[in-house]
Amino acid sequence: MKTFSMGEALGSGFVMIAKRPLAVLLWGVLLYLPGIAGILALAPFMGGSWMEPGAAPDVSDAEAIDAFLQMQGWSMLSNALSLIVQALIGVAVIRLILWPRTSGWAGLRLGSAEFCYIVVQIAIWIGLGMLMLLVLLLGALVGVAFRGAAPEIQPLIWTVLGVVGFGLFLWAWARTGLISVASVDKKSLAFEEGWRMARGSSFKLAVMGVISAILCFIVFVPVIALAALSVGLAGIDWAAFADAETWSLTWDARLMIGFGLALLFIFAGTGAATAVAYAPWASAYRQLRTLENETHPESS
Repeated sequence: MKTFSMGEALGSGFVMIAKRPLAVLLWGVLLYLPGIAGILALAPFMGGSWMEPGAAPDVSDAEAIDAFLQMQGWSMLSNALSLIVQALIGVAVIRLILWPRTSGWAGLRLGSAEFCYIVVQIAIWIGLGMLMLLVLLLGALVGVAFRGAAPEIQPLIWTVLGVVGFGLFLWAWARTGLISVASVDKKSLAFEEGWRMARGSSFKLAVMGVISAILCFIVFVPVIALAALSVGLAGIDWAAFADAETWSLTWDARLMIGFGLALLFIFAGTGAATAVAYAPWASAYRQLRTLENETHPESS
């Protein structure tokens, strides 16, 4: 039976971090840009008296409604840009695993592969969401059916239902996990190819996905600690923040360096966690593709 090396797949993200640290840092910066842009766009609307319940507004109802709609528009635009950036970087990681010699140093492009990836991701998560709703409905029906069972076995019944439901979700997640990678590889909506590629490896892919999620957490926690340490070394008087009306920051060189280092650590950690999250799936796909003796020239 065709299989893949889980160790190689899980290690591919760390190999990428070591070989392309600047690309990883760039991914982290790009992932935060939509959120930063959204905050800057919403800043003029914050703090107005129309936002305070019970306060006497100094603007008309029409102006307040217009401001509210603008806020919602900027917020949705920021969220949409964030999803697009996440897709661009996800495809970049996949591209660098599949075609490392011809994808540039960061793998960032905008083309048919990115479009197919976005469409497939939306379809998969809608499908997984519908599956979970169905599982919850069936679980509720089974629970009602066993309502008359002895009280001492009721917890066992609900535990079994929870384990079965979670296991089914993991299986579906693993079985569909290679569809996005296949779509980037084929530059088409490769539902059938990705589904077929995962056949026989669902359990291994599910375990890999869980371990990958744990590794992302392990990678990011030290980064948060380093960022907090950087801000702490900047000499901020945190007690001054107790009174929101009186606190202020003096942006001296030490403080700017502290915040700059904190942002650098956060950007790098986010990019690294992204590589650790996406690379294993692309590596598993590439290994399985090689085992099937398929010929794919290194082109993008």
